[in-house]
Amino acid sequence: MKLSINGVDLAYEVHGRTGPWVTLSHSLGCTKHMWEHQIATLSMNYRVLAYDLRGHGESTSDSTPGSLALLASDVLALLDHLDIARSHFIGISIGGMIGQTLAIEAPDRVASLVLANTTAYVSPLVVKMWAERIQQAKEVVSTDLRCPQWCDGFHKRSAMRSLALLRGLQKTLRRRRFKAISPAARQSWGSIRARRWPKFSALR
Repeated sequence: MKLSINGVDLAYEVHGRTGPWVTLSHSLGCTKHMWEHQIATLSMNYRVLAYDLRGHGESTSDSTPGSLALLASDVLALLDHLDIARSHFIGISIGGMIGQTLAIEAPDRVASLVLANTTAYVSPLVVKMWAERIQQAKEVVSTDLRCPQWCDGFHKRSAMRSLALLRGLQKTLRRRRFKAISPAARQSWGSIRARRWPKFSALR
């Protein structure tokens, strides 16, 4: 399914029939499909919203400068579209940073936060590291994804799924949607740590 909002088309999926809502936000360069195993478990007791960040997977992008405020507003638009008054939020990496921004800007819409492998501040050194990773990721477009250096560390039983995820990244890159971190995004990331935090209930 897709929702046209803020100048782009956001791809999303809804799983589960009953229970509180849980929203899943993926990491940079990935797609909603990275949550497949978690969705299978969570959807037994929760209604789950998984989406592709703008410029990732099946979601489109535009020329608007990126910022965490913009990415958080995309989530709010999805919640409004699905009549979700309040949702638990699980985010990894940049998804966690979006969750922090969402909690600050609209605390009444966030029931709880689960933040994994994320931060409230991105130093210039980390920005440089990500610029290098983005360049490396662009090179994957012309790389045979069966090459061992892209599969090291993956469990054998997950090999086919891992290759599918990498091909999803390859598809995103071919559409020229995977862009370098913008100055606006860097400024937004650095400002999160200076904001005041609301209180949240436990995931239940």
